[in-house]
Amino acid sequence: MYRIIIVTDTSRRPQHAEISRWIKGALDEAETTIFDMNCCMAEHEKFYTIKDSEADILITLDCAGFEMVNIMDVLSYNTLKMPMAHILFERSSAHEEALSHLQNLSMFTYIPGSEDMEEFKAAFPLVPNVKRHELGDGMKGSADYKSWFEDYVNEYPDL
Repeated sequence: MYRIIIVTDTSRRPQHAEISRWIKGALDEAETTIFDMNCCMAEHEKFYTIKDSEADILITLDCAGFEMVNIMDVLSYNTLKMPMAHILFERSSAHEEALSHLQNLSMFTYIPGSEDMEEFKAAFPLVPNVKRHELGDGMKGSADYKSWFEDYVNEYPDL
């Protein structure tokens, strides 16, 4: 059984509350925690809450938590030792600042199926692993997430 943490930010995207519940429902075989960045904690406390979750996999929705950077302006997620999936439901242009940070090789960024892959790679060269998803705006329901997750874990046979 996987331990998964889903990071959302309902203050910027209220639909994350429903999407994260669908994902959690789809991953019924996993122990899933939802962490909303819209909580009353300092940034460093938010980071340590995520880190201390001891999750096997981190999933972020629309770059939630990408504002957490260290003193060298390096994305804090880069210091975590777990595979990560960053799912974008909005076009990448809505996340330009977040996607300008270097991502490590354990991170996969999933862009909407309608977005041009080559344009994305040209605009965000510090994002090494990019794939498309067919989840639309995220409001599709649990079945689509179950299929997406099965494809994702096939990338990591050692999980």
